[in-house]
Amino acid sequence: MLFCPGKNSRAWPLIERSGHFCVNVLAAGQRDVSSVFGRKGEDKFAGLSWSPAPSGSPLLDGTLTWLDCAVESVLDGGDHHIVIGRVQTLGETTEEDPLLFYKGAYTGITRPTTPAQYWPEDFLTGTPDDWL
Repeated sequence: MLFCPGKNSRAWPLIERSGHFCVNVLAAGQRDVSSVFGRKGEDKFAGLSWSPAPSGSPLLDGTLTWLDCAVESVLDGGDHHIVIGRVQTLGETTEEDPLLFYKGAYTGITRPTTPAQYWPEDFLTGTPDDWL
């Protein structure tokens, strides 16, 4: 897992010291949580319900899933760090849709409305190896 915190980030020194971070994959109904973490503020966890992941990193309640990671390496990325983490624990996935942000706006997943009998034959009979 890779993420790029700004070199002036208040969270990065805490992550660097602990050697761990948790990626919380937000569910479609968590726009309010996304907006808290998407803007500057003092304590981003104030008022949010969370518990510690196996590493001790914050695991937000109600997420679609989560990835608890150990920091493997940190590279210089100009005004950012490039942090590469190894996933240590993966949370179970719920049946909810993910929260998606694309081209400056929240969006969703459009499920296919065409019945499966009309799908292309290679889509139905192929294996994941065929797609690579």
